[in-house]
Parts: sequence; structure tokens; C-alpha cells
Amino acid sequence: MRILLKLAIRNLLRHPKKNILIAGLIAIGIMSLFIANSILLTTNRGLEQLLINSLTGEFMIGTEADEQYSIFGNEIPIVSEYDTIPPLTYYQELVDTLLQNRDIAAYTPIVSTAASMKIGGYSKTVPVFGIDPESYFVVCSGITIDSNTKSRLLRGGVVLNEVLKEEIETAIGRPLVLDEPIVFSMYSGNSFKLRKGYYAGTAVYSGKHDVINRIVLTDPSIPRGLANYTVGVTQSKVVHADQAKLSHSTSGDNNPENGIVPTVSEQSQNQSAGSNTSTTIDDLFFDSTDSTVTQNSALTLSDIENLLSKTDEEREQSAVDTGAWSFVLVKTKDGDYQYAARELTKQFLIKKIPLKIQYWRTASGSSIQILFALQSAFYFGMIFLIFGAILVIMNSLVLAVLERTSEIGTMRSLGSSKGFIAKMLATESVLLTFVGTLAGILSGIILCIMIGKAGIVLKNPLLISMFGGEVLVPYISFGNVIIHLIAGLIAGAVAWMYPLRLALKIPPVVAINKGNT
Repeated sequence: MRILLKLAIRNLLRHPKKNILIAGLIAIGIMSLFIANSILLTTNRGLEQLLINSLTGEFMIGTEADEQYSIFGNEIPIVSEYDTIPPLTYYQELVDTLLQNRDIAAYTPIVSTAASMKIGGYSKTVPVFGIDPESYFVVCSGITIDSNTKSRLLRGGVVLNEVLKEEIETAIGRPLVLDEPIVFSMYSGNSFKLRKGYYAGTAVYSGKHDVINRIVLTDPSIPRGLANYTVGVTQSKVVHADQAKLSHSTSGDNNPENGIVPTVSEQSQNQSAGSNTSTTIDDLFFDSTDSTVTQNSALTLSDIENLLSKTDEEREQSAVDTGAWSFVLVKTKDGDYQYAARELTKQFLIKKIPLKIQYWRTASGSSIQILFALQSAFYFGMIFLIFGAILVIMNSLVLAVLERTSEIGTMRSLGSSKGFIAKMLATESVLLTFVGTLAGILSGIILCIMIGKAGIVLKNPLLISMFGGEVLVPYISFGNVIIHLIAGLIAGAVAWMYPLRLALKIPPVVAINKGNT
């Protein structure tokens, strides 16, 4: 091995210009890839931190449903109306399960819906999150909010993203005033709902994205009312489920003793179906008599109000369910959220709780997924760049090997085996590739540091969204250095395969004669 190493170094030093050129090509390719990957790592890291600390937590738990719901709602929304997120079932059982899990650091429930928000002459459709302030800002620690603003939230308060607040003030031409009324409206379920809140202050997020910039945090009662999270709705779902179970055992039997009582309409239908008497219009008025109406017998406003007022049962069914939530956002202690999610899923199956877990990337919705799709497209383009770099290096190596045919032929004629020649050329390849790769990585690190210190400010909204901030700072990690070092050595080995094969195919006599011509 020592002899091979000496021969390889001697041969590389004999052709300094050619080898410097080849090493330079390798260095340029690795440097470009290193910088590009550092920037992409910044994107992934920035987006991950932004979404986990400002939007979804590490994972999100919701009701199991046929539709795919992100934190913003249905991923395939109906065109004419908003598809309300189903309320979280078995909330107390879920809380008990989370409290028993040692890996869970914090959790917070939210109510999520979309609504048209109107302040003065400004109107815009925004995602509205009803939150519990005490736990929400523990899970979403990337949001900065002062204590006064936080205390106003549970008193009908509405907190705006700082970016959205500036946009509103620019549109209405004046600064917002505390306790200024804000009206939310939403059309869903063939009904139009209005809810009023009051401006409580602003929140500052750690990063910027068009979707996150529009988030509005409110008292939970506001989105509950908009999403129709009422006691009656919750009760009817339970009743329907119980009736469905009973229907299997009774097989349609309407006997009251079996627990199913016909409705009023069903009873009237049965009566009409069982009656054989014929009725004419005159029969309907056979007992009619004249009636005298006095002046004092007219309906008063109080009488009308009493007629139209709801019964206690109707009032209870239309009341907002103060225990209804859409999702629970979770953060783990050590960051191994995938393990914690798997353990929770097992507990849900054991307890037969129909809940679904979504990791932060899926929970963030399709608008965020577009950014990851752009990253995938960028990585796909890098594959072609790497392939092109390997072809360029391979061509340079082929020329270098063809110029050494006489040397290789002489060594073969003196008794050197194909294996020895192959090992010698492979050692030269490893040394040359290692030097070029190392030079490329070092150059990439230096340029990344220079880019970070330069503080390049991004203006394009898409780029700001991709990098999770307005300043571009490439992320340098030890793992990224090792990956590029290994990738460079593999690329060099692949590039040497074809030249090495050509060299070993040359007969000694032909190589010697070619060198003498």
C-alpha cells in the first residue's frame, strides 16, 4: 500500500497542470453543490422552525374523518361554502392520554375556521384560530405577545399578525384603536353567521409567510359560533350514533319499548295511511262559527316576542359548546415527535378513540406544501447538475489516461498485473478527488460565511416564504460537510471507471509502439 501511495503521488506531481485542472473542476462542482445544499438546509430548517413554533406544533391531533383536514380546514374545499372542521371528539380522553405520556412537554387546543374579517372599510378572508392563551404561546413559542394583549384575548379580543395590522392601517388610512370592533362573517350549512370581536393588539411571528401573515387569534367563542360548534349539534351527533346502534338490533321496529319512538311526522303519516274516510272541503268548515274580535284582543309586541322566543330546550341546543375544539397541537420534550406520535397512536387504538395524528408538514396545509414541492424540483435539477459534472470530470480523466498509454504499456511489459495498474490508478483517483472535494468544501464554507455576514435581504415574497425570513443565512453543519465529502469521492470513483477500463484494455505491445511513434 505504501508503494502504491508513493507511485500515485509521484505520478500526480509529474503532471501538475492537468491534475490541477481536474481537481479544480471537482472543487468548483462540490463548492456549488455545497452552497446550494446549505441554502436548502436553511430553507428546511427555517420552515420547520417557523411551522412548529408558530403554527402547528410538532404534530396535530384531530378527529378521524374521511376528508383530509389541515389546520386551515378541508384540503379540497367546496367552492360555494366553507367546509367546517368537525369538532374534536373524546377531548377529555385525549387530554388524559397526553398527561400520561412522559414524552409530551406541552399541548394546546384550538378552534380553527375561515371567515371574512371586516374592520372599517377593510375586508379580507382570514384563518381564525380560537385559542387558550396560557397554553397556546407555550407550544407556539415563536410568537411574541405582551401580557396585556394576552389578557384581552379571553374577553372577546382579536389579535392580529403585525404584518396584517400594517396592511389594514395602510388600507384604512389610520392606526387601529384598542377595542375597535371587528366583524367576522361566514357562510356555511345554508346559513350566514356573524360574530363581533374587539381589537386587542398584535403578535409578532418569528418568520414570514403569506398564510401565516393572515392568521388572526381570537377568543374561542368567536370561531365556535362561526363554525356552529353548538351543544345541539354535538348532542344530535351522539343521538344519531345511538340510534344507528339501536337500529341494528331492532331491525326497524318502532315499538317504544325497544327504545325508538316514531316522530310526529311519522305518526301523522301512519294515521293518514290507516284512515279510509274521504274528506271534502266543506267538511273542514262544518263547525265554523262567527267570532267577534274586540279592540283589546289584538296581538301585542310582547305576545309576538313570546311566540317567537325559544324554549329552554331550543335555547340549550343553540348555545355554544364551550368545550368544543378543532385540534390539539403538541410539542415533545426531546424533539423526537415521531416516536411520541407512534406511542399515542397505539394508545388511541387500545382505547378505541377515533383520533388522527398529522405531523407538522402535513398539518400546515397545501399552501405550505407548494414550497416543499419547489425544493424537490430544485433537488431534481441538482441531480442533472451532478451528472453533468461527472461527465466533464470523466472526459478530462479519459484524456489523462490516453496520454499515459505508453507508461501503462511499459509497466505491463515489465510484469505489472492488471490488478496493480488498477490499484495505482484508483489510488491516484482517490487522492485527486479528495483534494478537489476538500478544496470545494472549504471554498463553499468560506462563501457561505461571507453570504451570511453580507446579510442579503430578500425582497421576493416567495423567497421570503421559502427561507422563513427576509435575510439569507446559509446553514453550515458538520453532517453537510461529511455528506459532500463522501459524495465527492463517489463521484470521482464513478468518473474514473471508464478511463480505468480503457487503460486496462490496451495491450502492452500496442502501448509501447504508440509511445515510440
